[in-house]
Amino acid sequence: MLDAVTIEAILSGVPAGLGVQELTYVAVGKLFGMPAPISLALSLVRRTRDILIGAPALLAWQTLEARNLPNKANTSCSAQ
Repeated sequence: MLDAVTIEAILSGVPAGLGVQELTYVAVGKLFGMPAPISLALSLVRRTRDILIGAPALLAWQTLEARNLPNKANTSCSAQ
């Protein structure tokens, strides 16, 4: 458990590029003596958490921007 928390802390600054996070988790996990499948599972759990939290927030933001789009278009036309 402590190893997983330590690895998570070390990797919090890793870019979220596809595959980069997983490979980094496996490499750092190997340094701590953690088997690759467990490190990969930890990475996938983290990515799933990010998607479950981030996707609804991005969807809500997109919805708000789409609602404000007609207002922004009218404002920019009348300013010219």
